Amino acid sequence: MAFALSTGARLLDVSTSEVYGGGQGGYCSESAPKIVPAETTIRLEYAVAKLAAETALINTTRVTALDAVIARPFNVAGPRQSPLGGFVLPRFLRQAHFGEDITVFGDGQALRAFTHVSDLVDGLTCVIERGVRGEAYNIGNPENRIAIIELAELVRKVVPTAGDIRFVDPKEIYGPLYEEANDKFPDARRASEMGWRPRYSVQRTIEDTYAHLLRLVERGLADRER
Repeated sequence: MAFALSTGARLLDVSTSEVYGGGQGGYCSESAPKIVPAETTIRLEYAVAKLAAETALINTTRVTALDAVIARPFNVAGPRQSPLGGFVLPRFLRQAHFGEDITVFGDGQALRAFTHVSDLVDGLTCVIERGVRGEAYNIGNPENRIAIIELAELVRKVVPTAGDIRFVDPKEIYGPLYEEANDKFPDARRASEMGWRPRYSVQRTIEDTYAHLLRLVERGLADRER
């Protein structure tokens, strides 16, 4: 922030869809209230920290010359994403490739709207070039709204070596403090009004991510543990 103020550079804050807290049945619009759940969880630290940063930036644009804009990505996926960060698509693909069962948390009905990483890059570029100072923009593809169980089924169709789909309790894997993210899918009209158009479907996102995994396998850089 200090550098942006001293140089007059535009500052892009990459926030998160987690700031919505899962209100409105998962539908997330920039004009909707930002909801902080009453129960304190480990996941809440991330959402609250991002929301605090947004608030500080927006308020600073109101009292200084700071030129800042905010982007809220929704469930980014695609090539080079590692399962080590807890990302669901690379985990599913690795399990499927190595002939293991695909482990779906809970009942698999959690809703997401996956955004191809290339669409994210285009979206961030659009926000920093055309966004209104002090405003936030959802960067997510509402056409890619899908339940996690449906994602698992699509992965099985793309990867012929996949095992069965198996439902698991994530708390048995990560401990009792684990909390799943709320349902979320975006209202992307504000970004689309600036000219941003997501191009990649869920199917294409799966295929591109798997193609990258296959390249890693060929080079001996992928293993079962990862």
